[in-house]
Amino acid sequence: MLATKRNIFISVESRKGGVGKTTAALNLAKLLKEKDYAVLFLDLDITGTNIVSAHINKSPFWEGITHIVKRESTKDTVNLLAIFEQQFMVGSGVPNFTTISQRQKDCLSINSNKINVMGSQIYGEKGIICKPNLLFDELHAFWFIEFLQKLCNNFSRIVKRNNVAVVIDNSPGYVGVAPVIQEWLTDVGPSKCKFLTISSLDIQDIISCSNAVEEIHHRYLNKWNTSCKFRKAFEKGKEGKFDLNDKEKRFFFRLFEEQGVKSNDMVLSFYLPNKSKENEISAKELGAHYAENIEKYQGIVVNRVPREIKKGVFFYDFHDILENVKNPEFIENLLETRSVYPKRISQSIMVGYDEYIEYQFLQSAVSLGRDKYEQRKYHFEKPLLMYVEECSNKIPIISTEEILLRPRGMIHAKHLVKLQESILRTQDIFNQILHYLSISGLSHVTRLIHEEWQPGYILQGFNKALRQILVESEFPYFEIGPMPFMPGKFHPELFHFMEKFPSKVRRISKRLEVPYSERYTDDFIPSLTWALALSTVFPHYIFREKFQEEFLELFAVIAAIQSLHWEKRGRKKNKKINLSMFLANEKLGKNDIEKFDMKFHFLRHFHGPREFDFFPELYTSCCKAQARLIDLQKDIDFLLMLIRQLVRDNSFKRPILPYIRGIAEKVIVKKTLLHERGKKEFVKGFASASYMEEFENVLSGIVEKWGIL
Repeated sequence: MLATKRNIFISVESRKGGVGKTTAALNLAKLLKEKDYAVLFLDLDITGTNIVSAHINKSPFWEGITHIVKRESTKDTVNLLAIFEQQFMVGSGVPNFTTISQRQKDCLSINSNKINVMGSQIYGEKGIICKPNLLFDELHAFWFIEFLQKLCNNFSRIVKRNNVAVVIDNSPGYVGVAPVIQEWLTDVGPSKCKFLTISSLDIQDIISCSNAVEEIHHRYLNKWNTSCKFRKAFEKGKEGKFDLNDKEKRFFFRLFEEQGVKSNDMVLSFYLPNKSKENEISAKELGAHYAENIEKYQGIVVNRVPREIKKGVFFYDFHDILENVKNPEFIENLLETRSVYPKRISQSIMVGYDEYIEYQFLQSAVSLGRDKYEQRKYHFEKPLLMYVEECSNKIPIISTEEILLRPRGMIHAKHLVKLQESILRTQDIFNQILHYLSISGLSHVTRLIHEEWQPGYILQGFNKALRQILVESEFPYFEIGPMPFMPGKFHPELFHFMEKFPSKVRRISKRLEVPYSERYTDDFIPSLTWALALSTVFPHYIFREKFQEEFLELFAVIAAIQSLHWEKRGRKKNKKINLSMFLANEKLGKNDIEKFDMKFHFLRHFHGPREFDFFPELYTSCCKAQARLIDLQKDIDFLLMLIRQLVRDNSFKRPILPYIRGIAEKVIVKKTLLHERGKKEFVKGFASASYMEEFENVLSGIVEKWGIL
């Protein structure tokens, strides 16, 4: 339809309302804008939220990156339904666009550097704007699509860019203009038109969305097959009749009408040959390419996923659900089911549930009364800040970095008990602060402080993985401490074992003959020792030397791989990276497992359908626990700074924006941002920070498969 090379249309759809369709559409538009697309956002959810009326450009989530399209002459916001009813249907055509720099009268003003938003509201101040015919009458819906086509062409011509993206926030379900929009976009073809379906974990929703995705595919597939018959009908010397059903006949005649038409508005170009280009891929080959790879033009996002499922604490198994889907094998590609856990939705397409996101369209209209605000500020804010400061002064200093980075540092009973008591004391104080903030009306602040950020939960993932390996490998001679851990339950035999642990791990690492292991293993053994000591409570049985040796081999391999990767990935590629940053992002590859398999006697005692699958999880969780232990005091200081800043400056004056969570996540958990740099990013302002990061990451993966970036 559009003249330029990489112009695309994306219809964001859902089978029911309230699943985050509009949020996904806006995040997708933001992503395309950042990739230098000129974006036109059409809100066609006629009966849903009109984001123009919600003042999307004033929402702190979208402020500065959205532009509401207005009439240049009157500065009034425009309504797609009003233009259609009062201008297009009476024969006055479609309005043209003008940029802010040109400012031509009687045109619609746009900003090519922002997301240009046009809404559709069926009701206005004087009553109904557009008659309900548009929702139920097929002919009116057809005219409405013609109106949208002309509008999009006008937008493309005024922008004068190579890349134009039209993002359509479609109506939920399969009513109104939704079917006609699908007909229009499948006419344009899958190379330019994409479909993004938003679902929840509701069983009926997944089944409905899966069937809808398959229906879109078959709609396109039928048109492709009809185009193949059309080509055969025009081959030289080809005679005969073709059996066509009613749908195929209508599309066949549309192809016939477009044959030979040289127009920028031609919508069937995907199905017709372009003889002007040499060596062009045939329509049949191009169609086969998209037919075999549904992820090239469709995508699914599972939104509002509970945090427990997103973290992997619980698993959502949809094996039984797929029995109600017409073609389960077809949908599994989009759901990205994993081979290790068949019939389980991949977390790469899941977006976690965040209550605060629900208020993104309300922020501009929500504020505290002035009198109440002043009174609350005088009587409440100062004591709250003082309470935070008083609690902060009670937090003990935990100097783990010096001990955990000291070569050949030995573990002592008094140090272990002191460290554990300090961590638990710190966690208790943080809980008091967060509880006081919550009952004081600042629950939006407490929601920012994830459990995984807090000091008492740094060993949670490691505890879980260690418990799993000891139970499943039939070596239950350790009892793992409750998460996070229990104070005062250390057994003298454990201290004896831990005192011998570093020297034995070094000895076994040498025997493994891993390059650099002897040279760099000492960098990792101290934090490895403390992580294991803090996670282990009491031995069930008297340690047998054989079991000890096999158990030590497990952690000797971990230390050896860490030293090997530290040399290859850490020291050589990035000299600025520190040990904690390296550990927080460390992963295990298949080659590593194959390399150490023959030397890893402990693995030979593990039997079952998931043989060796436990080790990558244990390795990753161990690395993250080590990283958190090394930076424990720095993480505590950063969290306190974050809480003070939010209470002092932002708790009443402005909402707590999601990108604050992104900064803290990078500093504390992912450790891709140094603490000092994170403080500067946080203090200097929020304008340049990214937000809704999780949504953006999921959408980036889908868009990358589409090949439009």
